[in-house]
Amino acid sequence: MATPKEPVHKKISDMTADENRQLMKPVGVPGLPYPMAMLRKTDKGIMEHDVGVVESAQNPLLIPSSQSVERVNGMLFRQMPIPAMMFMLRDLLKKIEPESKNRIMTVFGDAAFGKSHLFKLVGGIVHPQGPISVDCGGMNMREIFFRTVIDYGQGVKEQLDKRAAAGQLSETSLKALEEGFKGSVVTAADGTSTINWDAIGQPRQETKDDKTVNVEDRGEAADRAKKLLESIYAKEGINYQTNAFGIKTVPGEWFESVWSGRPLFLDEFNKSKKGTLDAFQTALQFANGEIDEVTIYNPMAASGDTDSPKALTIKRSDLRAGWHIGVAGNDASDGDTTQELSVSMMTRLNPLRVGEPALRDWTHRIGQVWTGMPVVTLYNLFEGTAKAKPAEFGEWLVKLRKEGLSAEEVKAIPPHEIYFLSNFQETVQAINQVAKYYDTRLKLSNPESELYNQKVYQDMSDEIAAHGDRIHVSFRKVIADFNKAVQSMPEVRNAKEASLSLDLSSVFKAIDLSAVGRTLPGWHRFGANMVRSVQEDIANDTLGMPRTNAALVTVCETNGIGSAKLAEGRASKDVKLLADLLKYDELKDLGGTEELMEVRNVLMAGLRSKHKNIQGNDDAVIPLKTLGRVLKEMADQKEPSPKSIVVPNDDPNGVTGTPLIRGQALPNYMLEDPMKSKELELVDFRTALAALAEPKHAKKNRERIWPVDLDDYVTDQSTDPGEVEAMNTVKGKSKIKFDLTILAAANGSAKEPVYLYIIDDKERNKMMVVGPEEISSQLSSEMRKNGLDYVVKSDNGSIQKINDFLAEGAKVRGENGKLNSGSTQNVIEGLIKAFSALCELAEAEAGDDPNQLTVEKGSTLGQVIHKSKSRPAVYTSIMKPRAATR
Repeated sequence: MATPKEPVHKKISDMTADENRQLMKPVGVPGLPYPMAMLRKTDKGIMEHDVGVVESAQNPLLIPSSQSVERVNGMLFRQMPIPAMMFMLRDLLKKIEPESKNRIMTVFGDAAFGKSHLFKLVGGIVHPQGPISVDCGGMNMREIFFRTVIDYGQGVKEQLDKRAAAGQLSETSLKALEEGFKGSVVTAADGTSTINWDAIGQPRQETKDDKTVNVEDRGEAADRAKKLLESIYAKEGINYQTNAFGIKTVPGEWFESVWSGRPLFLDEFNKSKKGTLDAFQTALQFANGEIDEVTIYNPMAASGDTDSPKALTIKRSDLRAGWHIGVAGNDASDGDTTQELSVSMMTRLNPLRVGEPALRDWTHRIGQVWTGMPVVTLYNLFEGTAKAKPAEFGEWLVKLRKEGLSAEEVKAIPPHEIYFLSNFQETVQAINQVAKYYDTRLKLSNPESELYNQKVYQDMSDEIAAHGDRIHVSFRKVIADFNKAVQSMPEVRNAKEASLSLDLSSVFKAIDLSAVGRTLPGWHRFGANMVRSVQEDIANDTLGMPRTNAALVTVCETNGIGSAKLAEGRASKDVKLLADLLKYDELKDLGGTEELMEVRNVLMAGLRSKHKNIQGNDDAVIPLKTLGRVLKEMADQKEPSPKSIVVPNDDPNGVTGTPLIRGQALPNYMLEDPMKSKELELVDFRTALAALAEPKHAKKNRERIWPVDLDDYVTDQSTDPGEVEAMNTVKGKSKIKFDLTILAAANGSAKEPVYLYIIDDKERNKMMVVGPEEISSQLSSEMRKNGLDYVVKSDNGSIQKINDFLAEGAKVRGENGKLNSGSTQNVIEGLIKAFSALCELAEAEAGDDPNQLTVEKGSTLGQVIHKSKSRPAVYTSIMKPRAATR
């Protein structure tokens, strides 16, 4: 009988208490809590699993392993079971503790949702070689104990090897051998052939439902191999004894597992050959702790053959630390090859069950496929820390991805995994959106799904009843789509955009072969590639199912899996396009290429509006990397004062190196005459407009233009509610969120300031700016994109535009209940009163109260601003350091 390899672990019965403690590795310790299932009761009274954590110094999860505690924790975090199976991990770890007698776990359920993953994970931690995995599909289960093999006579292998190496085997024999046992003939580059004896005698396999299954047992395969070899030797004229090809039995995987200490994993257990599980009954009683000793008899024992003993006995004292059996099977509905097990077998197995994955299971598994980590599960559990310290959390994810790995293993980590983990915010959002698609698609594949209670899906019932299996998805689909998305694919363009040369010779001469293969890996455009992969999959899987096709496309688009121009499905404001969320961006750490371009577009619009003949393209004038660096430096710096604002540098000679500078927004009661300041100078009004539109700083800049401390400089303060609200409007604090202020800025070499009249609609996050003269269409466009409408004060059309702006805001307030019907005129009169606090009203006249000035009845704010000619009484100067001191 073959001597088993030296086991990694001692027998449990031979281990001391100290050796046991050293072998047991803790998981779920203080500072590194491990996600674990917990129970909760839903509002409907249903008990279900939720996700909590284990974190204990005294009672963590324990797993016997000779590997380091860092590697064990790293493996368990990286390959963490889906939330629906976390409690199975917990129970399995308890089963393999030294004192446990029940050392078997069985999990039945839907195919391809993580059963094998669980057992291979734990087996790989318990033993460095991992579990002994057996695909039981079509297998005679008696061969788990004693398997049938070919008994080769002395020298017969060598004779065939010698003939093959010399090229003396006929093509017919080589072809027959390869057709009979795939992989048995290996042909080298020089044309010589060698025999792979390990492949000879392997059961024939077929692919069913995207999975390879055995269609014969090993005894049948060995007998078939024996007969084939006999015929080949006879055909080739190779001399051999009549008993050179015998059949014998040797200890199978059950005994190999016990002797080596490697866990035994039996996959597709209930797809095994019917009628062959009888020998398993007593063995299962030993595995589940009912008995402490089991003797397995060999039905084909050969007298005098030590490799084929009549029986072997296993005692509990023979078991190694961590040894266990994992059994996985699919529900009986999974094809006609899946058998119903007997009651006695089921009571011995006591299977746990896993059903269709929930949405959180999809996000968990997708995260592992994309990043090597269950990034969404970890983010959801530790969201507070992730949001409070995003950079540190991203670094933690990357470190955990590498924890316990060798230098070679770390080097082998795909670069996209590190990138996606570092940028976990976008990755988490993208995974959540894609998970909703897979989750909905799986539900739609079931004609009894509750989704069909919704009107939008009711017309699909006939298609699904006939072909629902076509759109069924599992975690295997996640892997398939991922593998497709990380491949670099050539871009397919519209034929009308291409050029055709009728001179073929010139085309081939122009090909630069050295450039072939220089394209970036597919993960650089992973989001766009994933969209393409999913959409192509829908088109292929729904042939002849137009309603299902349209429904799945809508699900995609509402979850950002589509183009920017959505058709049927409209994504919510919280959903981003997958192509934007998942793409490589070398300027990511500096804010992101597209974000930086949005900032630069505004800066360049302001610069070109002031300097119409500025030379150079945008990147030559303001390099994105420089802009990103400056933005980052500003974000890291402490702001010099509460009046500080960030303004574009409109100096063509300095903008390339310093595209943004810090200025100040100073009310005139703090800086009475901005033209006389020795240290500061007024910003050009176009630059001031760009400062209000620049997306990185617009929010804070807009907050700081208001004279919030005006009350400190006003001696006579009225208690009249209307006057109080007028003052609040001027300070940017009105109750109805319509506020007014005036900004002073420069205009070329003019010796007097020009003024910008600001109406801020905080309810809609929009501003109306009334300025002194026309600005460029580019600047106007950038302003509108960022919520600012611009009109020229002297234009007669400005009156209507201002009034329309107010009317639109009033309409929104009316619709959301923040403005009562009929009170619009009161709003207008209140705004006019507020304007009178800023600037003298044109054509004003005394009313009943000689101290109050009024305007003509029916006047609008647009008319008041348009007609205003006096210097404002209250305004805010937008200043920057003078050139000499900058």
